[in-house]
Amino acid sequence: MSFVGTLVLVPAWAEPDALALMEKSRQTSLVKGSRLALALELHSASGAVRVRKVSSSTRLQSNGIDNSRLTRFEYPPDAKGLATLIIEHSGKADDVWVYVPGLRKTRRVVADGKRDSFMGTVLSYGDVIGHRPAEWTHRIVGVGQGEGGRKCWHIESLPRHAEIQAESGYSKRLSCVDAESGFAWTQEAWDPEGKPLKRITNRRVRAIPEQTGTYVPHEVEAVNLQTLERSIIVVERFQYVANLPDSEFKPAALSDAF
Repeated sequence: MSFVGTLVLVPAWAEPDALALMEKSRQTSLVKGSRLALALELHSASGAVRVRKVSSSTRLQSNGIDNSRLTRFEYPPDAKGLATLIIEHSGKADDVWVYVPGLRKTRRVVADGKRDSFMGTVLSYGDVIGHRPAEWTHRIVGVGQGEGGRKCWHIESLPRHAEIQAESGYSKRLSCVDAESGFAWTQEAWDPEGKPLKRITNRRVRAIPEQTGTYVPHEVEAVNLQTLERSIIVVERFQYVANLPDSEFKPAALSDAF
């Protein structure tokens, strides 16, 4: 398991602050608001492929830190209407809600549920929400290359507390953070036993002209290194909408169409 390019050790005196880099990296993904159409390709270890289509809306909350995300299945027909709502909260546990149309019931997912698969993909709910940098300790372990040969910092992140490891399901993460923009090209994760678990790669990354310093990957590949399952998430349509109403991001809205 390795990043693109040669890993070069960095002298301690040349290192920027790792926590500051991870905070900047998180900021690059905080879009004020958007509507997306996504295609999910689910590849099994045997080579079988399932395709799902979802629509999604995101809204950055007024504190400029926490995000809200509503995602709904559009295809296949037997999953149409299944929806999730993720609402982040600084200083307390995030809210994750799931609506199952067959049961006509909305349920709240407990904190440990953030380790669960997000809509059947290799990504977890925690991967989609994002990991708060302050809950992890960070150190730069080297430099390498991201997409297009761009210089990136390799940053190792360890959970500060056992609760963070239990909630995320990760004992360690390794990120390839662009030295200029702060965008994370690649993320890797290890399970609680210290075994390589997951690799997430962002591709076809585009800057958002309406919001300087933010970026959207139009293709994300997530690989489970233990089961060899693979998910590819493709953005088929992206619309920047800065002022989506808060009413769209309430549990009651899960049973409604966009």
